[in-house]
Amino acid sequence: MDNRRKTHITLLDQGMVSGMNFITGLLLARFLGLEGYGQFVLAYGIILFISGIQVALIISPMMVKAPTLDEEHIPGYFQSAGILQILFSLASYLTVALIGIIVNFFNPNIETYLFLAPLGIATIFFTAQDYLRRYYFVTNKPASALINDIISYCLQAILILYFGLSETLDAEKSLWLIAITSAAAVSFGLLAQGGIVKSPYTVNKRENFIRLCIDHWQFGKWLIARNITYWGGSQFTIYLSAALLSVAMVGAITATRNIIGIANILFLAMENFVPSRAAKRFKSGGYASLQKYITRVSLLGGSLTASIVLVAVIAPEFWLNLIYGDEYQGYGALVYWWSAYYLIGFFHKPISAGLRTLNMTKEIFYATVAGTAVALIASYPMIIYIGITGAMVTMLGVQAIMLVVLLYFLTKHTMTQQS
Repeated sequence: MDNRRKTHITLLDQGMVSGMNFITGLLLARFLGLEGYGQFVLAYGIILFISGIQVALIISPMMVKAPTLDEEHIPGYFQSAGILQILFSLASYLTVALIGIIVNFFNPNIETYLFLAPLGIATIFFTAQDYLRRYYFVTNKPASALINDIISYCLQAILILYFGLSETLDAEKSLWLIAITSAAAVSFGLLAQGGIVKSPYTVNKRENFIRLCIDHWQFGKWLIARNITYWGGSQFTIYLSAALLSVAMVGAITATRNIIGIANILFLAMENFVPSRAAKRFKSGGYASLQKYITRVSLLGGSLTASIVLVAVIAPEFWLNLIYGDEYQGYGALVYWWSAYYLIGFFHKPISAGLRTLNMTKEIFYATVAGTAVALIASYPMIIYIGITGAMVTMLGVQAIMLVVLLYFLTKHTMTQQS
């Protein structure tokens, strides 16, 4: 398979995953209703939190380090990486149980015990499936990754649609479906691969495993801090809304976000080419070329995002009724807030790409910290005094302050180097 075809398959896979996540979000919001969807969002947020740590500690280092290895070192590396993933998945299950106990202690009304089993098992196989698909990408097998993702994400959407139409779907069963479809994808992948860990685990391999753990930690420790901070900034307001308002309000907030969630496909597509092209422009033309490219991407992508936003804000109540039914009527105003949120959030992408090109990842972390600080400081008083609108104002403020900080660092560095 030539490189161009592999690239096309990779882009197809990324688009399919984003598209199916978008469709699945719409189906869950429609079939679960306000309360049930709110419960699902709170539980699924824990999976995303753990997945962010996995990306920083296992996947990101693997994607960078594995392609640079000599041929003879590759099998041993993936053996150690696979064992690390297994241990991480098991630790994730224990983490879910601990989080459930803590949440239930502070807010017994959420009844987390109902979700501990499906949430824990879903976390194990969700992270394992994500590792396996990235393993296929880094070993230059995008077709295998596509098949694996079709089993996981398409089957998941089909089952959610089936149980939703049969009116037997709830938040707990939705988590079980994620666990089952992820497990099916992992099982198929391992059978097709013949297993990733094949040889006996000797003393020498234990030393290699310890060395890999140290290397991955050194590579990913700041990414872990960034991902945890970002999750805190983006999710803290959501969880506080559940505690101060209701779980149903969380359902309303997230369901209205899904109306504009199709923009995530555009955002993901940008991540596939903008950073690499920005680096090439900087290498060939310096700061002026980089600045010109970022400006052009901002104008073009901003226009596309604005088009998506415009369609949503013209008749938000119509879209809510068409997609979700009568239960979500009256929440159209939230679509306006999410429109502004996504429009501001888009500009994070090209600016962050520029900062990464300039090796200014610490500055990206600072921007994330600034946004999280806004969430931690403003969420409680805003929700108490303004309710659900206060939650939206806070999340919009998080996006705005992050954009200001990112733009400040990029502009300052560029002006300094050009002067």
